[in-house]
Amino acid sequence: MEVCIITGSIREENTTEKVSQAFAAAIKEKNIPYSVLSLLPFDTLFTGTFVYLESATGAQREELEKMYRATTLVFVVPTYYKGMPGALKNFFDLVRSSEVYANKTIAFISSNHKNQEYGARQALEVMMGLSLFFKMHITVVPEILIQNQAEINKNENKNEMRRFVELLEEYTPTAIKI
Repeated sequence: MEVCIITGSIREENTTEKVSQAFAAAIKEKNIPYSVLSLLPFDTLFTGTFVYLESATGAQREELEKMYRATTLVFVVPTYYKGMPGALKNFFDLVRSSEVYANKTIAFISSNHKNQEYGARQALEVMMGLSLFFKMHITVVPEILIQNQAEINKNENKNEMRRFVELLEEYTPTAIKI
């Protein structure tokens, strides 16, 4: 299993980034390879230009390759006005490479200060739409982990993150070597 954590906000030093780092620490405890993807290199998100893995260059290509290599994608999503951030929605709309999503286990963590999952739930719905649009198979973890920024360093929340890593392991198929 290799995990790619996608931080679903482009605001610098944001809550979502802190939650992503806390989740990365839980993954690291289990010695699972992981990477963290930032939406910041995708400056084309607001130009309407489609991004493809094979034609992406520089930092965008590096970030998409993280997704391509991973077996599991974890989207850490804040809730902005009862929905997901526009930058993440644009990312879903404009990244036109089904191979970065296909045959992956996909999970969602909601990061906000009010214990709401609206943004993550909307992101999950968009991901389901993408799987139909691209006619690709994905496995969605049927639970959204909700993380409150003020509590991410508490032992109870660390234990919740550890439990979520174990859930990812259950839902991520292991490769069979012949």
